[in-house]
Amino acid sequence: MFNKLKIFAFVTLFASPVYADLVVNRSIVLYDDPASIKEDIVILNNDALSNLYVQVDAFRVNAPGAENQELEKIIPDADPEFLVSPNKLVVPPSGRNIVRFLDLAQSREVERVYRVNLIPVTPPVELEETGEGSVRSRLEVVVAYQVLAIVLPENPHAEPVFSRDGKLASFANAGNSNYLLTEGEQCNPLDPQECRSLENRRIYPGNDWTVELPWDGPFSYKIKTHNGMVSRLFD
Repeated sequence: MFNKLKIFAFVTLFASPVYADLVVNRSIVLYDDPASIKEDIVILNNDALSNLYVQVDAFRVNAPGAENQELEKIIPDADPEFLVSPNKLVVPPSGRNIVRFLDLAQSREVERVYRVNLIPVTPPVELEETGEGSVRSRLEVVVAYQVLAIVLPENPHAEPVFSRDGKLASFANAGNSNYLLTEGEQCNPLDPQECRSLENRRIYPGNDWTVELPWDGPFSYKIKTHNGMVSRLFD
């Protein structure tokens, strides 16, 4: 099933056509087989009348999940360890196209993380001339999409570490691959019918993360790793 993955929006000045409807088939690409270097994302144009024009930009995530996390744009002609192709594409009305993700690194000793932006753009004409020969500007709102790509190490293992101080619950990861905290929930110890959802969080190797709980009592999370998902109650 195709999922619409709205990540962020920005505004520019130029033409403002009605954009074709961009849909992608998955939001996360996981390389969990050392023998596989190729993964594909399917781009679908839900508009039956207009072409869909997409700009594709790939970034390496340095220090993922840490306070000093930064995105480093991948330059295709700089012998990259990770490549996304093509960097521009046109999807016909009601059509589909493929964006290929290639892991070109020689080693998978450590986990590597990438983010790929898929941005609908206007046709390659930035300025539109009016009948009177003047140039006019109009407001354009663009909704972009982002895919997370994770290359696991050759022998991945996530190692959740938990500690607590009252309503402050801290998580760390002493392993070499990430784990995801999801579907967290805590209920009021004095009223079990009053429950709150807790923030989801992906914990990368070396990360430390603290969540403030509504109450000083037990809570639960589902912990998802490359091996599957388990539910856990924390006291």
